Amino acid sequence: MLAYGRSRSGLVIAAVFVVALTACSGQETTTDNGGSGQSTAANAPSTFEPSAGPMTGVELVWLEGVGALHKTMDNILQEAPSALTTAAMRSLADQLAGCTPALDKLGPPTDRLRPVHDLARQGCARYEEGGKCFATAAGLGIVVKGSDKDRTQSDAISCGFSTPGDGSKLFAEARGKGFEIKEDAQ
Repeated sequence: MLAYGRSRSGLVIAAVFVVALTACSGQETTTDNGGSGQSTAANAPSTFEPSAGPMTGVELVWLEGVGALHKTMDNILQEAPSALTTAAMRSLADQLAGCTPALDKLGPPTDRLRPVHDLARQGCARYEEGGKCFATAAGLGIVVKGSDKDRTQSDAISCGFSTPGDGSKLFAEARGKGFEIKEDAQ
């Protein structure tokens, strides 16, 4: 949870920076009557969907957010306690379940970044599947060694640690696709 908070703070700072840059850019625009005016973040169209040209600041921040989310999600298991108590497994389940909401907080992707978003969403589904496995294990509570519940819990814990690896691979593919799109946009 701590890694999520640190990463989210960095994203907020980056987003504020981009908004400030956009507002101060003084980029020339053409008004409906043919005149020219100053573009600011307040009057910029919210549905701007670039499909060609260089990446916008918003797109670059969004891609950075996907990378930060990937790192955050991977850190959940890397920082998992070695003693898997019921509370620890519930915590892992809750943290892994936060992937899609965190991805949604980045905002919608532009059309050209949709393939990155789709891969990241698939990655979130795998992290969240791992979270469900930890929830199953936690739901069994303290089990008797060698019992059926012990085997079920062990399988659920194994699933909890292994399934997110598929999510990480999908996020790596998403980031690779983002780099490819960024390179093509230059």
